[in-house]
Amino acid sequence: MIIIHPVPGPIVYLSSMKGLSRQGADPSALSTGKGLEVAHDLFETANGRPLGNIVQSMTVHQDKAFIVVNNSNKIEVVNLDDFKSVTTIENLTLPRYFIGFDEDKGYVSCWDSTVKVMNLRDYSIITSIQTGNGPDEMILAGDQLFVINSGGFGVDSTVSIIQTNDEEPFGLLEVGHRPSGIQKDVNGKIWVLCSGKGWNGFPVSASLLNTQPLISGNTMFYGLGYDKVTKMIFATDPLDYAQNGWVYRFNALDGTPVDSFLVGIIPNGFWFNQ
Repeated sequence: MIIIHPVPGPIVYLSSMKGLSRQGADPSALSTGKGLEVAHDLFETANGRPLGNIVQSMTVHQDKAFIVVNNSNKIEVVNLDDFKSVTTIENLTLPRYFIGFDEDKGYVSCWDSTVKVMNLRDYSIITSIQTGNGPDEMILAGDQLFVINSGGFGVDSTVSIIQTNDEEPFGLLEVGHRPSGIQKDVNGKIWVLCSGKGWNGFPVSASLLNTQPLISGNTMFYGLGYDKVTKMIFATDPLDYAQNGWVYRFNALDGTPVDSFLVGIIPNGFWFNQ
């Protein structure tokens, strides 16, 4: 595999999961500058060893990438500029997502129904906070951390709220069935995506969803990203979850297809270096 480094132009980092019995899941880098260049296997190329089994997510904080390797029960921390390993945080129970609070502290959601509080000075776990079943994506709003509880291997329909000043649970919000995504808009409102069908686009100020999907078709998309510079939607198709998958790009204004390219096995998420 030929790795282009540094990749010229704006960079999109794509995480790929691979299957439960497979090793070697590894992020790719996509250049969206002049032309489209793809560099695969960033971690293994930089460090001479496989990343692990199932990359659930990757978050960038303080010029470091926190790569959450779910089935290997660990987080690999690397320098963003060269993907060289900084440390490995082990003995986590099915970690899912990381979010940085400041230069000293971060949070990790784990499928033992907890959120771990991490010391970013020495990468130790400070404490564990109880959540609902299957905590997944998180978002910070003021002095509170909102954590969607997707159900994990069971069922849940709640969002846990944690106070970041004392790391204590604040409460639970009832939402729709199996929440799967959370975002904060420009007006400070928090949106929770729950299980359903179709992709709809709507203005932030809208009070109702559009009835017609922005992007339609028979493809069962798995991951979703938005490039605010090019105003393109990125979507992943894992095919049969065993072979290399595809990334599709769409015009965010009208949903028209732009292009597509082959990536790693079970592509599932994006991070835009902008």
